Amino acid sequence: MAIHLADLLNPVDLAGQRVQASMQAGLVDIRPQLLRLSSFNREGVHATLAIQEQLLNAIEYLESQQHLAHIPVPALPPLPPVLIRMALEDIVAEVDVRLTRKTTLSKLYRYPPDAVLEYPETSLSKPTGHLFHLDPEEWLVPDLNIAYSRGEPMGRTLSGKEVFFDVMVNGNGEKVPCSESHSACQGVKVCPQSDKDNLAMPHTSASRANIQTWLRQDREDRLQYASPSKDIFCRTAAYLSAVRKLGCSRPLVEETLFSESEEEQKEVSEIYRQQGVCEGRIIFQYDNRGRPRVSCEHYDHLTSRDHFHDDHIGAAAGTYNLAYIKAVLTGNEEEVTCIEEAAFSLGYGPRVECTTVTNASSQRAICPHDHRDENGSLNQPLMERLECCVKFRVIEPLEEYRAACPYVLITSLGHHTHPIPLPTKTPPAIRSRIFQLLEELGDDIPDITPRRFLRHPILKAFLATEFRHTPQPTLSHLHISLANRSRIKAYIKQIKEIHCPEGTGWEAHHEEDDDDAPLKDNQLRIIVCMSPNASRRLLERSSYLQSDIAFKCIVDFLEFEMACMERDANTILGLYLQALAASMPLKADLHEPHRSLQSLTPYEHLHRLFRLCSNHYHRNITSCGVTQEVKGLMRDLLCMTHENWDGALTGIREKGRKAGNDWLRDKETTHFVFEAICWERSFIPEAIWRAGDSTTNFVESTHRDANREGVHCTLLGGLQKGQAFDALKLRTLEVFETYGIRPTYNSGHISENAFTNLRRRDNAQRKTLLLVDQQMETLNNKLQKSYEQLVKARHNILLKLQTNLAGHDISVAIQRLADLADRALAAHLKLVDDGKELEGRGTGKVAVQEYTLTPNGARATVLGTTVLSPSLDSLFAISEAIGAGQFGQPPGEYGSTESLLLKGTYSWA
Repeated sequence: MAIHLADLLNPVDLAGQRVQASMQAGLVDIRPQLLRLSSFNREGVHATLAIQEQLLNAIEYLESQQHLAHIPVPALPPLPPVLIRMALEDIVAEVDVRLTRKTTLSKLYRYPPDAVLEYPETSLSKPTGHLFHLDPEEWLVPDLNIAYSRGEPMGRTLSGKEVFFDVMVNGNGEKVPCSESHSACQGVKVCPQSDKDNLAMPHTSASRANIQTWLRQDREDRLQYASPSKDIFCRTAAYLSAVRKLGCSRPLVEETLFSESEEEQKEVSEIYRQQGVCEGRIIFQYDNRGRPRVSCEHYDHLTSRDHFHDDHIGAAAGTYNLAYIKAVLTGNEEEVTCIEEAAFSLGYGPRVECTTVTNASSQRAICPHDHRDENGSLNQPLMERLECCVKFRVIEPLEEYRAACPYVLITSLGHHTHPIPLPTKTPPAIRSRIFQLLEELGDDIPDITPRRFLRHPILKAFLATEFRHTPQPTLSHLHISLANRSRIKAYIKQIKEIHCPEGTGWEAHHEEDDDDAPLKDNQLRIIVCMSPNASRRLLERSSYLQSDIAFKCIVDFLEFEMACMERDANTILGLYLQALAASMPLKADLHEPHRSLQSLTPYEHLHRLFRLCSNHYHRNITSCGVTQEVKGLMRDLLCMTHENWDGALTGIREKGRKAGNDWLRDKETTHFVFEAICWERSFIPEAIWRAGDSTTNFVESTHRDANREGVHCTLLGGLQKGQAFDALKLRTLEVFETYGIRPTYNSGHISENAFTNLRRRDNAQRKTLLLVDQQMETLNNKLQKSYEQLVKARHNILLKLQTNLAGHDISVAIQRLADLADRALAAHLKLVDDGKELEGRGTGKVAVQEYTLTPNGARATVLGTTVLSPSLDSLFAISEAIGAGQFGQPPGEYGSTESLLLKGTYSWA
């Protein structure tokens, strides 16, 4: 029983039973109450005479207790951190509190209503108790707020079996029947390559401040070894990890034989791989032009182009350690060991100790870093759990006694032998409030996303009310676990399943569709979003209409809208740098010491810091109207060094025709593009070039992220949204750096980004190949039809000759049929040329069809394509008819038989 200041102000309770009871329960420190009194107005505090008398009695009581100063007072621990805005004096701490006849609590903390405790203090010898005051109408057991993961062994008292505890009493001091549950701390998950002995250092109390200290130290350790060489190695290791996890995702056709060690490695990679896909090894090789390539062993540039292959590794050679990639994929253990030991000496690489730690409740099963296992294989090992011996007990009154005893007691015994877990668990009360806010969205629920929810007026109004003195508050101010937007996404999914069980597409509108018949292939479904009043205004009052059929607001639906477009303004970086240099004192250029910074032109400034995005560069080449050979020359310009730069430009100029010359002229007149794609021609240091990013993916993702705040805004609205966006990003970064809470469930390791980028590029590559295959199949159908039309046209000529038994003048009819045959032949030859353009661009599984049919031993070859010829007998008959002048025209008018039928295009064999 604690002695509060109210007890001291009551003269009836100054002696006897209360003092005796307090001595039995333990001594209490009343300094918080005294400090609370001292915080009042120092110029004067006015009160009634009764209050003054009670204060004098309290002073006399305290003075009379001075003779008890020789009694040792146990040192009370510092008050635990609690996540509500309240004064610390509202928490009462007691020592040596009896719980049952056999159990005494070493400490007991009493918390006010709405307190949230994430890290309950524990002790090794006797349990530590935490008593929470709850609302009987909203009974949320506070053990769900605990950051420690709890699980087996666990259990609870059986129904009907009541237990009693000394601290669980009603207002009359009578014990109330309670239920009890128990569980064990599940520790945390760590990488098997970590220093487990160091991570298993025990602790009995924790706070967010401890997590901040640990994260800060970990960040300082990583920054200690930061260097461009580390960036290149980590990017290379991430690429290898992504290649290993992705593998070849093509259908399983070719059989692959594995050794015993490869079978073990395969078990780990199958976590990421789909079933029924190619199992070919990923190998490193050079193409016929000497460029490096990473590909599936079943890849063939002629017959199996759909298997995984990455030709960009050559163009990106400056950003990867090609020697390490080659050594790993070719199994050169000696070279691998040499490279990894060199990295180890610099404090990074797969041989250093890992520091990856996750909560036991985390879904992450594998360490994101590559490590060498006991067999020397390079993989991402399964996380291991650090055991913990702490036992938790939760004691709460039976439901019918909650109003009389609105308390829940949590006790913990033992010490935690693992790192402090991150506070990733959202308290139930806060989670319930989030669901209430989502319910209030109403019509916005179908389209709500985490980003839209974060900027929704309902949430903004709620946060502004809760945090009046915090500028730009976010959900992470409510609880830092909500900085993880994937958690918000999960909450939104639950709400949508309740309010939109049919989804948010066409099925959600089925009640408005009165047609029960199944949709036919030639039918369209249209939703008209217009009120009757708007329709009348449109028909009766509108004079001019402008419609934008490219409007895209709803995914997977075609739309049109009334729209307008405005252009953005650009800023020239080079001119700005030139103006900035002009304002500086005279200084020599680092790369050309004989020149000053002030003498550099705007483009020369760009040569020292500017690079082009390789993705945009390749994309523009793809859309250029030149041959594949010329496109290859263009792509080769993106490199570290080039063997024959001038020769490549000459080849583009001579073979690229107008499109190639226009492309080259555009690059030459900009005066900075070539320096921005080839390190050899720029002044950027090699280490900086190699360590830097070759793409603008981060900028593009940030641009996309910012657009989610809203587009087509007014100037003021855009500024306000941008300010809120910046505040959100800064708060997210602050939470991550301070508490380790990431904005998503991903680990954020570079290997995950590499895997995502590689998978997207691989899917895009396969999509392109399949599109060419589809074009080939369409072309084959057209070739078949054109071939049939050609044969039919030639057959009609023969048929006309054979049926002219009376010897009439049929020269006009023959000429007309010959013209039809010529047009059919021209159409067929055009399709043949189209087929040549598609050759070598598909998967290799589909080819342009060739026709080889030789009835009666006759064969005709058209520009390399064999087609059907008329029979020799028919040919002789035509020749005789021409010679005899049966067509009513001299033989010389038609020339040879071949010219008559085929206009000299066919050569007969």
